[in-house]
Amino acid sequence: QNASVSTEDERLAFTNALEGLKSTDPNIRRRAAEVLAALSPRSALPDLSQALRNEADDGAASAMAAAISLSGKDAASPVFSACMDTSPYLAARLAALTASARMDESGLSLLHALCDESPQVRRRAVVLAASLQPASLARILESAAADPDASVRHVAQLAGRGNQPAPKQNSAQNGEPPESRSPLFSPRSEA
Repeated sequence: QNASVSTEDERLAFTNALEGLKSTDPNIRRRAAEVLAALSPRSALPDLSQALRNEADDGAASAMAAAISLSGKDAASPVFSACMDTSPYLAARLAALTASARMDESGLSLLHALCDESPQVRRRAVVLAASLQPASLARILESAAADPDASVRHVAQLAGRGNQPAPKQNSAQNGEPPESRSPLFSPRSEA
């Protein structure tokens, strides 16, 4: 075990938290992940990984992903990737995606998430991409713009508009109507 689990009380808390990951109560699983994060997340990585892959509760999945993140990028990234590929639970995949995106400056995890079966995961990937460098963002927006789900395409369109450079002159000075100045303006189709 890790050196941070040094006293008998800490070892007992660590062991109880590992058992807590198996509880039927999501609040106990969340709290167990928080305890493991405080004590020794790297020592608990196999248990946290398995628990995250099988987690259906948003709060517990987020706590598990946060604990896994504390193990460092080299240890956590493969765990998140495997979870996103194998977990049948939306909460687990969303938590893994969010935590992975915080560690991945290249955007590859987000690009990979655009292949998820769930439009909710694909939309989250587009939203998280907003913090990336323009080149990485462009790759993700390009892929999302061709998504089969209209909601994913819409989020990609909005994200792309929000990242366009500001105009050099005020639109009103150019004689354009005020509604065309908004970066989120989208003309309504006439019924």
